[in-house]
Amino acid sequence: MNHDFYERYLASDLPSEFDDEDHLVWIDWRETEDAIVEYIAAKLDGWKLSATIDDAASKCGYEVSISCGDRTLTIDPSGELDCRHATLLAIDNLISPAYQIRFASATNGGDTIGVAVERIADWQFLWSKYGRVVNERFCPIRELPDLMNTPGNEIDNACRAYAERVGES
Repeated sequence: MNHDFYERYLASDLPSEFDDEDHLVWIDWRETEDAIVEYIAAKLDGWKLSATIDDAASKCGYEVSISCGDRTLTIDPSGELDCRHATLLAIDNLISPAYQIRFASATNGGDTIGVAVERIADWQFLWSKYGRVVNERFCPIRELPDLMNTPGNEIDNACRAYAERVGES
């Protein structure tokens, strides 16, 4: 975990540009599921995370299997959630409780979003130092509606609601 990166965005007002490429995983609306898995895997210390895309009898004609260790989750890209959001949720499920994926709310509103992947202990450390602002600016992915198809103001509201619900306790 790079404390300087988080210090910059949690201890002060958000900068007008939030374009960090070293600490965030950037996901474009055209990104493939297997590429997202590769990007997240690069942020994990020695974890074996992989994706397989196979033909399937779905609207999209394929399904994605994401594996981590001996666990595998399968995503049908034609499901209710956008395939990129569903991929992030599946990865988050597989790497939990050691790691957690959080949406960088400063990246909201464009066709490319940023997520941060850190150990749970690191998120807890940040929360102990900065409190509620951590949960507003880096909201757990599992607390949010479909990031690719939900209007930005609803995503902002969900981030604030989560931070308020969790509070300072």
